[in-house]
Amino acid sequence: MPFYSKVDLAKELIQTCDPIDDRMYVLGDSWYTNDKVISACDRRGFFYIGGLKMNAIVYPWEHRSSVKMLAHSLRPEDLHSVTVAGKRYDVFVYEGKVSKINNAQVILSWENGYHPNELPFVLVCTDVSLDPVTVLTYYGKRWEIETGYRYLKENQGFDQYQMRSLKAIRRFWVLQFLAYTYLEIQRDQHQFSTLGEVLHQERQAYLGRLMMYAYEQGLKRVPAKQMLHEFGLTA
Repeated sequence: MPFYSKVDLAKELIQTCDPIDDRMYVLGDSWYTNDKVISACDRRGFFYIGGLKMNAIVYPWEHRSSVKMLAHSLRPEDLHSVTVAGKRYDVFVYEGKVSKINNAQVILSWENGYHPNELPFVLVCTDVSLDPVTVLTYYGKRWEIETGYRYLKENQGFDQYQMRSLKAIRRFWVLQFLAYTYLEIQRDQHQFSTLGEVLHQERQAYLGRLMMYAYEQGLKRVPAKQMLHEFGLTA
């Protein structure tokens, strides 16, 4: 089986994607923001919106600069305020060459207002006709996916599998998403605010069932050694 990097996999997804609209936007984090992925989008007639690293090179006012240097050089009067999904951002928009990308717009944004000692959240967008509010709104669609994967990694050990078999890995992923779907259903039915609350409730309920089972087995005078064996424990 050939090895595919994350960029290779992203390019393959772009190449095989069936467009569902006249204007298609590919959203990605800064890991995927490079000329290879963006060129794959261009060949399909898609636009790309993604995070941009601080060391990316731009040319504001015809001077070569990293995004980080640009951010530090800005003055409050260089920015303007926008509101996206009820949140206020101070933004600066640059349009031009971005590293190996011939022409795109770069949006530097500070949530809750500009602060000279804070680095901005930076996006690049190959559709230069979009305004900052639209770009930030579109990119916001990624957050549910982003937080979903972060939850899977932090709470369900999604990135902790130690298997080399592709079939085993796929089965592991299926179990992960089944568990995630179950927790989402429980959250909806019982009106929990977060998946963390659901997970805590499920763990408490499981512990309660385990204790009741141990109690019932004790009433039946099941030997302790047998119980330890059932639970995979040693005394």
